[in-house]
Amino acid sequence: MRVSIVTAVTASEAGLEETRRSIERQSAAVVEHIVEPGASAGAAAARNAGLRRATGEIIAFLDPGDRFEGDALLSALRHFAAGPSCRVVFGRAAERRGQSMGPEYRTEPWDYRNLLLRPICCRPAMFWRRDVFTQFGVFDERFSLAFDYEYWLRVGEKIPFAYERSSLWASCAAGEARAVKPDDPAAAEEALDIVARYAKTSEPVAHWLREVCECSAQADRMTAHPALGGERRRRLIYLTTLLAHSEHYQLELPVEIQLRTDPRPIPPLT
Repeated sequence: MRVSIVTAVTASEAGLEETRRSIERQSAAVVEHIVEPGASAGAAAARNAGLRRATGEIIAFLDPGDRFEGDALLSALRHFAAGPSCRVVFGRAAERRGQSMGPEYRTEPWDYRNLLLRPICCRPAMFWRRDVFTQFGVFDERFSLAFDYEYWLRVGEKIPFAYERSSLWASCAAGEARAVKPDDPAAAEEALDIVARYAKTSEPVAHWLREVCECSAQADRMTAHPALGGERRRRLIYLTTLLAHSEHYQLELPVEIQLRTDPRPIPPLT
């Protein structure tokens, strides 16, 4: 199987050579590495541009500074070789502090209900069949921070992901591979917008409403410029209380949350 690794460079190229070396150390037979500049386009747009250039049957995404660990590619290819029913597989990943391995990212066996509550995958340790992008489209460029998370939810709603827990597959600079950074109010708001599209019960939306409130309150304590206006924060807290105690949720959130519900379809991979 031909494997395409897409690296979108949206800021600094620092770490790019380390990423290249980690790819070269893999024992997979045929690997194509695509480096896509995207400083002016945005991360999702650069990722999509690199994806359209890819020719491999299997696709993975490493940002500058990310690296594969062990025989990650070979292990992933074994899953795909087992049959066409395996279309997405992810493994474990860890933070790296300098050259020392830090704590692992929280990954866990596939469960879509848990994915609605938190990212349970880690981007550099994920591998995709190309036909997933043909069927489900590319990354949503309307999101600048949590587009990985949106894509996992979009695809995972329809197909399960395989999980390999036996070995570490990837590492990256501390915090850089988080689909939703825990201390970023803007990322939490994007996650709320995203989960509201896919949730069928109140629990995930209530969870992310609380995350938005908590992240914003923490950010306000650290800066003189509030991340959210006081009136909007009070509204979010009020909605959190209502949602946490509601028995039925019909996905009709008040306009104050300003959800991005643009119905335009995501373009397919062509």
